Amino acid sequence: MAPNDFDGGSFHPGKPGLKKLLGELEADIMQLVWAHEADAVTVREIHERLQETRRIAYTTVMTVMGNLAKKGLLSVEPVGKAYAYRPTQSYEQFTEGAVSRIVEELLKDFTNPAIASFTRAMDQQRP
Repeated sequence: MAPNDFDGGSFHPGKPGLKKLLGELEADIMQLVWAHEADAVTVREIHERLQETRRIAYTTVMTVMGNLAKKGLLSVEPVGKAYAYRPTQSYEQFTEGAVSRIVEELLKDFTNPAIASFTRAMDQQRP
């Protein structure tokens, strides 16, 4: 999957924030990676941060970060015996691309109801 090619398969409308677009652990990991801005991070660093709020196996974090790399959300580079990960795009780029893809798909399959819902939502946003 290319960095801006959100497939919509993980869309969860009832979840908060980024968890609407990614799995729960994926979202937590990506938030931590984005928080490091341009610095690369290791699985160990992310695992240690996650351990502050939950019990989680190192191998689980390693697997999910590998999956995020396969999805094109993280790039991977070898650093000694470990791997360093960086986001392939900013949080803003990811969310804008994901929302655009979701809207496009809704309009493609449900044009009239989608437009009616967007119009109602926009009207409700006006002061």
